[in-house]
Amino acid sequence: TTTFDNSHQKIHLEADYSRTDPNYILFGKYTTPSLLSTSTKDSMYYNWKLWAKTHGGDGHLPLFAAAARSLKWFHVRQIFNANMPVIQEIDVLTGLPLFMLAAVGPTSDMESVYNLLKEYPSAICLTEDMTRELFRGQCKRNR
Repeated sequence: TTTFDNSHQKIHLEADYSRTDPNYILFGKYTTPSLLSTSTKDSMYYNWKLWAKTHGGDGHLPLFAAAARSLKWFHVRQIFNANMPVIQEIDVLTGLPLFMLAAVGPTSDMESVYNLLKEYPSAICLTEDMTRELFRGQCKRNR
């Protein structure tokens, strides 16, 4: 049985829309045009699923950008939930699996690293394959 609620907010939320600007979470700034009135901005909804599948100017998907920026798991999880299949991809810029990209740097969020690896444990195999290839290349060069 399907029931409908008259609340527009409930309908939008179930359709993966949110009032939270996803770019604010990722970049710390709003992307809503400043010419809009406050009441218009307050009634805007953002399509997170579409946004999470859009490559940025640097070639990164938002989840990879969030991992590279060492965002906290609370925010990374929101982006991950909008595009879960991307966890199986390798970063186009670094060649690293997502959990390793999140682990790089002095400000990395260990909770993000742990949960990304927990969500896709096979990523460990990707790193083993990368290591084997690297050492094969080294051995061939040294001969």
